[in-house]
Amino acid sequence: MKKQFATKELPDMSSVSWRMMMELAIFTTPLGRYHDVYPLHLLTSGSLETLKELEPEGDFRVERFRPNLLIETPQGVAGFEEFQWVDGKLYIGEVVLKVVSRTVRCSMPAQPQVAITKDAKVLRALEAHTQRHLGVNISVLKPGMIREGDAVRLEPSNRSDALRRVDALSSKVRNRAIQSSFKLIDRLTNRR
Repeated sequence: MKKQFATKELPDMSSVSWRMMMELAIFTTPLGRYHDVYPLHLLTSGSLETLKELEPEGDFRVERFRPNLLIETPQGVAGFEEFQWVDGKLYIGEVVLKVVSRTVRCSMPAQPQVAITKDAKVLRALEAHTQRHLGVNISVLKPGMIREGDAVRLEPSNRSDALRRVDALSSKVRNRAIQSSFKLIDRLTNRR
């Protein structure tokens, strides 16, 4: 996993559900190959603009991050707004989407791609400012047609503040458990 993320320490993995972590443990991606964990990835233009402001020398073209959907945020909306949408629903055109989690970014966005050169500044910026997250993972609740220019409406999560605090604590515990599990796996596989 450290090789996939091109890092000495794994990023915060708490945004990935227990169920998904179990699937990743069974169906790991072979080294040198990349596979997205969730069916769809959504990114906002505001997040890309914020990264450009934080790291002006970095190449934060949308193609580097391969989102299925890019939502144009209004001028002046900065920051990583989509992180606040987790557990909410998005209504776009005929489609209803569930925002499942923040997207943990592996080393792929920094790698060379068609007409894009390698750029380590991308991962350094993500590490420094978002704990290696960018965009959100989404699932489809109601399929249909989305057209460019369709309005986007957010139905925020109806979870209480108390439940959100419990979720934050649970995320910290989950991340520690995940990190410990990966360290154990590393030790076991390095003994062979």
